[in-house]
Amino acid sequence: MDIATAKALLPEIRLNLETIGPEWAESYDVKSGSSQVCDVNVKTGEVYPLVTIHKSCPSDAREIIRKVPTYLRALLLLREEAVREYRKLASAPAKSEKAPDYAAECGMRCNDPMFRRFLTEQHGLETSDLERVATRVRSMLAVSSRAELNSDPEAAARWISLRAEFEAWKRMP
Repeated sequence: MDIATAKALLPEIRLNLETIGPEWAESYDVKSGSSQVCDVNVKTGEVYPLVTIHKSCPSDAREIIRKVPTYLRALLLLREEAVREYRKLASAPAKSEKAPDYAAECGMRCNDPMFRRFLTEQHGLETSDLERVATRVRSMLAVSSRAELNSDPEAAARWISLRAEFEAWKRMP
């Protein structure tokens, strides 16, 4: 069966489930000596056989036959809940899991006077020229371009370490 066929059957399944009792019961027909699965007419209370079960039918198969309405209702309920959850998630605004832009952050830090002072005091860097600062920071991070900070995990780790060193330096008295 394909999904289109299954979808087309859904209204029919719902309609037919409304016409049968909530549970089927197993009964015994004295005349034939066979077990039967029976339904109860919800309006009249009349019990009527649906299926005669052969004596060799295993007990687990009997259980499945007897519980068909319960299983179908459970599956429909689970489907409805899944649709509700799907719609809730689909209508929720998407959370952007934007990756950090270490290259841009590094560029901004190179323009930061406090970061330049840190580089001078802690790493002996001459910071009068912005290009020298950028070149020296790339050298310290062992990258030829700041863009590598976003593509190379090891370079990103070196930037994070330098940034943490700067943050610790700022907290020093």
